[in-house]
Amino acid sequence: MQRSIPALTAILILIAGAAAAKPPAPAAATGTETASPAAGATSAASTAPADISLTAEEHLSLGAAAFRVNDFDKALWHFEEANKQYRNYPPALILRANARFATGQFGGAGADLTQAIASSPTAIQEIHNVRDMWRDFETYQRRFDELGLRVNNGEASMQEIILFGFYYQVGGYPGDARKVLEQLDARGREATAAKRVAEFEPDYAAWIDLPEPPEVKQPKQSRRKSSTGGGGWMHHEYRFRAPSGPPPPSIPPPPKVIRFPDNRDKRLFTLGFDIGGGYATGKLGRYLRAGPFTRFFFAFLPGRFEADLSFAFRGLDARDYISAAGNKLVPFAFVNDNFFGFSLGVDGAYHFLPKKSVFDPALRLGYDAHFIQLVDMRGRRFQEHPTELFVRGHGPKAAADFNFPIPFIMTDFVLGLSTSYSVFIVQDEAGRNFDGGILDVAIRLGFRF
Repeated sequence: MQRSIPALTAILILIAGAAAAKPPAPAAATGTETASPAAGATSAASTAPADISLTAEEHLSLGAAAFRVNDFDKALWHFEEANKQYRNYPPALILRANARFATGQFGGAGADLTQAIASSPTAIQEIHNVRDMWRDFETYQRRFDELGLRVNNGEASMQEIILFGFYYQVGGYPGDARKVLEQLDARGREATAAKRVAEFEPDYAAWIDLPEPPEVKQPKQSRRKSSTGGGGWMHHEYRFRAPSGPPPPSIPPPPKVIRFPDNRDKRLFTLGFDIGGGYATGKLGRYLRAGPFTRFFFAFLPGRFEADLSFAFRGLDARDYISAAGNKLVPFAFVNDNFFGFSLGVDGAYHFLPKKSVFDPALRLGYDAHFIQLVDMRGRRFQEHPTELFVRGHGPKAAADFNFPIPFIMTDFVLGLSTSYSVFIVQDEAGRNFDGGILDVAIRLGFRF
């Protein structure tokens, strides 16, 4: 039974359709998929934008906008890119199936649709977005006829028949969808997908004129026929129907995507500081206790190798001292025991991973000049106030840095951990040495720009 609507309504809607944006010329229909996957990828890539550093959500949004203006190749490219990031996300698979159906790739469309609906009981609700995206009724009906002819001739696969029933549901014909899908002898996920499509009840009336379903022939190799003969099922005289309910929303312009270029490998400088504490060893550790310290640094990082300048300020606590009388060990508790020191250093480092890596380990070697405040008790009695003086020293340094660069607008915020051991070769004016070292552990904060 042929479905029809009043002629006057059809003429008015045809005039409105002619005023809309003219869709691109469709690929030639042969009753099978119009292009191989490689050819389809080439066609879609030719319309792809230059900037491909988009998120999956942005690809889905841009793909839907392109589909609404009938640019099906561009829509398919965006949906392909979204699925590369999402990996088997049912709504993204259904949107790609819709674009493949629009470009005549029925096998791929059926596979996407079956996988999506079989994997999620709520994926069928994506049918509302599919219905809302269609503006080119003529392409919808032409592709539907091509797929229906394959079903009628026994050339369609099980997944293509499920796709055929799905587009009956999109058009608002649940009864016809059930007639198609109830004839299937499906197993496994095909049975699950067919059942969910058949049980769907749309909350809208038929909005496009589609033919009654043909007899479904089970997909068997022995029953395959040529698409050029043996099939008289096609509905050539279509009359457009206006969608029921409120009119669809106007076509939104593609969203403006503002993304900063990923140029982390071009950031040459790092400015930051380390804050932590240490433990003194050797003779230095006998007389002084290493307190908290802060190290400020400025680094030049053109590649894997880094050069930096640093300034470190450290608090020191006195343990004890040797008096002039009999070299007797006397606690420093009887004198002012708060001291400090600072160091100037030149370091070189090697980074084991590229700048774009989430984890950035590095080995750092350097040489520091040290200035330390000490106490001189020579020639003084026990109760007398000591003489305070600075002594100079130097020594090599080795460090292991574990950095975690976090992209932040046009810079990288660097959060990390640094462990180092600094050698102190120190001697006062009297020739006494205080050689030793300090083992430090510090938290690193900085910016790479």
